[in-house]
Amino acid sequence: MKKNAILICSLLLFTILPTGCAKKRTEVTITGTVTVAGKPVDSGMIQFIPVNQDSFEGGGIIANGKFTATVPYGELHVRFRGNEYLKKDAQGNPLGGKDETDKDGMRSYTPPPTRQMIPDKYWFGNEATTTVITGKEEFNFDLEAK
Repeated sequence: MKKNAILICSLLLFTILPTGCAKKRTEVTITGTVTVAGKPVDSGMIQFIPVNQDSFEGGGIIANGKFTATVPYGELHVRFRGNEYLKKDAQGNPLGGKDETDKDGMRSYTPPPTRQMIPDKYWFGNEATTTVITGKEEFNFDLEAK
């Protein structure tokens, strides 16, 4: 009887202890747009960093001026990197990339030529912030060109 009680108490302790001490990770997936002087960013990335640094960082990919990112709730610094394609077809698709296979079957890819569209201050400084309350807010960022 005493062995069973010790075994049950041990199992409860190892079951309850890990869940009781772990910090709950709350996150939400948000969407939005990124433009520079009204022009959509062709390709890039967006990063969200908690202002009070009490949670994880989040981020996502920018494509054709739109992004989707998983982020924590609260006040966040927002950082951006982004490019525009130098050559595009009539539908706005990039031109100039190469996808090649050499004689040994090795593949290589050269992306289309781009230029940096978002100024460095939006990556290295804390130029932009936002607050995620419900995750259903509109997250549209129109950045300055300089």
